[in-house]
Amino acid sequence: MSHVDAPPTCPLCRAEKITPWYLDDELCWIAECSICALPMVVLRAHDREPAPEVKGALHERLAGVVAEHFTFEHWVDDRMRQIPDHYHAHARPDGGFFGHAGLRRGAAADGPDASNGPDASPGPDVSPDPDAAHGPDASNGPDVPSAP
Repeated sequence: MSHVDAPPTCPLCRAEKITPWYLDDELCWIAECSICALPMVVLRAHDREPAPEVKGALHERLAGVVAEHFTFEHWVDDRMRQIPDHYHAHARPDGGFFGHAGLRRGAAADGPDASNGPDASPGPDVSPDPDAAHGPDASNGPDVPSAP
């Protein structure tokens, strides 16, 4: 485990509700990422490498949110691009990288608690260039061809 004191500037520790939140408990929170519009699980503790059983619990919660609120099969992308020192992972659609409105179930299109504001994805968590963000060195999912 690589727990460190949280820097006051860590946006994931601040957990500001700037997009819809789907789950909030003692272990983690899950909200829509403000960059890719997909569910993102964030460990509450400022720790870049939680124990395997903790990661398993986080990924289970993420899968539950995907099943309840979205219409896609997913893969877990825990390659932490912009905030590498605080564990978080995205549920990405099989064969894809970014989300879009057509992936949400019925009334959940605005999130489960849109009145609260949202997520806590503090800013860029993935590179806007799919090749840079998910190139051949990525080990957590399929490579996605870039657009021409």
